[in-house]
Amino acid sequence: MCHSCHCHRQKAFAAESISAFSLRGRLKTVFFWPACKRGIRQKGGFTYTEVLMVTAIAALVMSQVAVALYTSHRVYEAAVADMELTLHSRELREKILFNLNPDEGGLMSASQSEITIEDNQGRWGGSVRFKPAKGQPNRLRRGNDRKFALDRGRPGWMSKGRIAIQSEDVFALVSSNGTIEVNLDVAIEINGRKYEQRNQFNAQILNR
Repeated sequence: MCHSCHCHRQKAFAAESISAFSLRGRLKTVFFWPACKRGIRQKGGFTYTEVLMVTAIAALVMSQVAVALYTSHRVYEAAVADMELTLHSRELREKILFNLNPDEGGLMSASQSEITIEDNQGRWGGSVRFKPAKGQPNRLRRGNDRKFALDRGRPGWMSKGRIAIQSEDVFALVSSNGTIEVNLDVAIEINGRKYEQRNQFNAQILNR
């Protein structure tokens, strides 16, 4: 029986106990203590090299995840900006053509002979003067804040939202057939980044 937990062999044995009867007929339990290897300790945990390797792999994976998340966020942001620009452009188109002022309508209710382009360099200009069928003359212009404004109308009606009009040449008129052309080059800024969208629409003024 090895009481000092040392052994002469390299192979360790589990502790065992057996029961046997002695010569006198009494039950006697004999214990066999486990043997151990001399000079060898059992170690737990990871080595420094293993920790460094795991850290490097984790950092690499996290960097790839961060790049993927950033790219996904930019794609989502661009999609939201494009949708907002599209909806705002359609809203501006409806207002310009049909709903500049209550009970007066828009450019579609004006007379061809009463429409003139102002602040122009050539055919295109930054404002249009018109006279609706019902009401006094009015003017729609691109202001210094890069939003539309009316000389006479509801305050802020044409400048709602955070959309900016990029081009200074917004309006043009084809006098031969009374077609009004409008450039709606709009932009929006989200998180310090600017997104742009180019739009143009034409409408023929039928009132003479």
